[in-house]
Amino acid sequence: MTEDEIAHHVSSMYVNGPGGYLKEASMKREKQSSSFDDKEYLKFLQKLDRHPALVLNADYQALSVLPLSIWSWQETMKAVFSGKVVVVDVYPGITVKAVNVDVPLPSVIALTEYAKQPSQSPAFTRRNVFLRDGYKCQYCSETFMTRDLSLDHVTPRCMGGQLNWENAVTSCRKCNGRKGHILPSDLKRIGMRLKREPRVPTKWELAANAEKMVPKKVHSTWKPFLGMHMIPEEERDEERAFFDDIEESF
Repeated sequence: MTEDEIAHHVSSMYVNGPGGYLKEASMKREKQSSSFDDKEYLKFLQKLDRHPALVLNADYQALSVLPLSIWSWQETMKAVFSGKVVVVDVYPGITVKAVNVDVPLPSVIALTEYAKQPSQSPAFTRRNVFLRDGYKCQYCSETFMTRDLSLDHVTPRCMGGQLNWENAVTSCRKCNGRKGHILPSDLKRIGMRLKREPRVPTKWELAANAEKMVPKKVHSTWKPFLGMHMIPEEERDEERAFFDDIEESF
């Protein structure tokens, strides 16, 4: 798999995957559709659902990169009117109708008060292990999608190995099955080698890896805050928002 393909896969897991942003939004709209007689209004609400706001901390850094820190349009408008955020940029041509005024839909917002970031020790999760290892099998060095990966105990469980940062690596299912209950010292005997010893990453390392997997198709107003270059102005009208593109691809 290419870097672009794995980036598209990983980012889409946070959008259309179980618990993903668009997955939850579409389920809510499906439940509401039976109660709406006005199909055009429902279609407009679905359009708003596909245009969340990128949330920045008070220092104008994204709260998180993977998953991207985003709020629904409802959360965004509520925070704007309550004074908890400031609007940094808006979606051109998209407005939300308030009582007596049409309000441009924010595409980027920033918290007015700095939100303290989590500790430097990231949580041990399956997803974070994959992220630490760049979604590469630590035995064959090939890159895989989530469904084709598993966690391997470097020192097998039957020999006292624990499931933690220091003893878990990303492995494709084929290599995991081939390794079985073999100790690291015996891998050479079956023609295998551990590419890199498992370790506890810092949150900065995970953030750096996540930044490489930021989807290439994001709205142009998001790019300056995700370390991405702006596209030429003449291309803005032709650019499709990442969330529209992802929804149509699955």
